[in-house]
Amino acid sequence: MASRVGARLEHVITARLRHKKTLSIALAGGTTPGPVYTALSSRALPWSRIAVTLTDERWRHRREKGSNERMVRSTLLRRRAAQSRFVSLKSPHPTPQGAVGQIDRRLASVTPFDICVLGMGADGHIASLFPDADGLETAMKPSRRRAAAIYAAQADGSPHRISLTLEEICRSAEIFLILTGHDKLRVLHNAMTQTASLSALSQLLARRTRPVHAFWAP
Repeated sequence: MASRVGARLEHVITARLRHKKTLSIALAGGTTPGPVYTALSSRALPWSRIAVTLTDERWRHRREKGSNERMVRSTLLRRRAAQSRFVSLKSPHPTPQGAVGQIDRRLASVTPFDICVLGMGADGHIASLFPDADGLETAMKPSRRRAAAIYAAQADGSPHRISLTLEEICRSAEIFLILTGHDKLRVLHNAMTQTASLSALSQLLARRTRPVHAFWAP
């Protein structure tokens, strides 16, 4: 799957840069997309014209294990892709609640995204839009907000998160959804049929006027 998604990303990036000077990508963290980023890092793309950020971040130091920034730097932002510009979702603030304004302003330089790469949890969450999380209502509400602070007690690594809002994700020109395992495939199928559901995944699929490109492997 990694080579297939990497090739598709390369195709979309190349096509969009024929008509634009610069391009922006928001990338999911977690373990599933890592091989995709590694495959993409050596592609012969005009990386100096590409800005990279994250769909969400755990509120921990960027050099600590579990940091999405650390993962993206170690997989994508090397080899040829080291020339790209990275926009961090982390700040020195003790909590993401205090950082939302600063992160929102940072994201203004790269939004709306040309490409947004999403992972998906077994509970159907995308980015850090976990079911029943504190801050989810704000993150799901239609607005011009780009980022939201999330507290999700069930989240691995850290309950404190910063996440793209659902509206900002939906504004992306192209959305890639990467998932593995039969359980997650069933979650995706359910979300496709339950468009009245309030889950972030169902709302994403219901709101988008263009397709979400889903890639799955067992």
